[in-house]
Amino acid sequence: STWSNKPTVPETSRTAVVHVVRVSLTEIEPVELGSNVEDEVRFINDKTQPIRVILIEAGKRIACNKGFNGTIDQEADIKPGQYAGFCFSQPGTVRYMARDLSAMTGGEVVLPAQILVGTSTARPSVTQSYPSIGRFEDEDSKVLPKL
Repeated sequence: STWSNKPTVPETSRTAVVHVVRVSLTEIEPVELGSNVEDEVRFINDKTQPIRVILIEAGKRIACNKGFNGTIDQEADIKPGQYAGFCFSQPGTVRYMARDLSAMTGGEVVLPAQILVGTSTARPSVTQSYPSIGRFEDEDSKVLPKL
């Protein structure tokens, strides 16, 4: 990685929640991802060619970053089988695209998609599990005085 004088941003999420986006030959799955602030979104390249993922105007909302660079738009070149990760510091809809870096296809393939970033206080979606919640409740019930 190249040296830069930008403030260091952590590479992984503080919430320890990871969402996976897979970029294949013809599609991005899921094309609309639900995430929360500070969650890590990993973009995995399932193609045999390198891709470039461009997060539109994401430069002002970086909470964690692994492999992305840029000022206004954030871009990551991802080799086949590899991934780049990003955490958003603010809620909102983030549009992005995955571009095929190989010109062998006789033209560039651009796949658009978006991420809906919610606030951390939002109710967790069904796909996320928070195993620690039950444990905390058990500890609380032991600590509470018996009336």
